[in-house]
Amino acid sequence: MEKVIVESPYAWDINKHIKYLKLCMLDCFKRWEAPFASHLLYTPILDDNIEEERNLGIEAWLVWGNGADKTVVYTDFWISRWMEYGIDNAKENNRPIEYRKISEDLLVILWWSNNKSWLLMSDTRLKGI
Repeated sequence: MEKVIVESPYAWDINKHIKYLKLCMLDCFKRWEAPFASHLLYTPILDDNIEEERNLGIEAWLVWGNGADKTVVYTDFWISRWMEYGIDNAKENNRPIEYRKISEDLLVILWWSNNKSWLLMSDTRLKGI
């Protein structure tokens, strides 16, 4: 298994992006990779609005990133400035970068409903996302 850093959007509609990130991580597992996503792990613990805590999370992410085999960037939505930061870090550390979109078998239906929640329909593993 390769250790990979997952770069995906995490802004504005956080709930949507968390669901998307879970799909990205599932995609990594299907590729026999061990994904790491600091924005899923650290944000429930550290407050991104407090500079000291945000910087602590960034430093922890950088330490973890030094041991990663590559960075994978999911581009179904856009590349945010924080994703660019991750891409720049991978380039500075000569870590391979791979750009991806969610595979069709995982992303059977992903659409915005009237009540501003995401509806995901696919195999049974996606029901809890």
